[in-house]
Amino acid sequence: MKVLSVEHVKSLIEQSAGQEIKIPASSFLSRKAVEFIRNNHIHVNQESTEEKKEEKKEYMTSLSGKEMVVKTHPRIVFRGKLDTFQAEILKTQILAEKYGDDELLRNLEELLGYCRNILTAEVLDKPTGECLLFGMKEDELRCVSHHPKTYIGVGHVPPDFHMGEICIELNLLRAKSRELEIAGVQAFYTKNRAERNDILRALNRLSSAIYILYCRYLSKRNWGQL
Repeated sequence: MKVLSVEHVKSLIEQSAGQEIKIPASSFLSRKAVEFIRNNHIHVNQESTEEKKEEKKEYMTSLSGKEMVVKTHPRIVFRGKLDTFQAEILKTQILAEKYGDDELLRNLEELLGYCRNILTAEVLDKPTGECLLFGMKEDELRCVSHHPKTYIGVGHVPPDFHMGEICIELNLLRAKSRELEIAGVQAFYTKNRAERNDILRALNRLSSAIYILYCRYLSKRNWGQL
């Protein structure tokens, strides 16, 4: 880094033929040069070595690091769907607390953590890890959701508004999880291959897990049991 003396400053003043000088970015002024500039009311501009950054457009956002993409990018859409889904879980938790269902509240909290893990894995490009919910692995979740009569004591019961707020909200969560899964496929399945099988697998188990919660709640209320 070059140190500019009073002589250097005087030379720059002569070149500029005025009361303003420009100094290189990789240099700084000596103490006497600073005093000289102050006493003679010289205006100093220092050049920048950085490239001028393009102003971020309102329709752009960060995908990862410094990579900017349009907000309609499939991965950004997926993140938005996942954010909305987590908001729906929180809304359902309020209902669970309202009706004093501590077990459902805990299960929903576990589901929320599961979704946050998916988001972290996507943004940081890390593996999601094992698909585990309510103590059940991937195959177990699938099996229980396909055979609720065997494992929960309630058959496949279509939603009905008479079931009450919690059941209707759980059914909405299940439907939203399907939308989220589709957004995930659109984001990570391109050119006939999946980029993030772990995320797609985790998303596929969401609807199974929520359906299990739905059936468990019906079972506690003896709805549809024969």
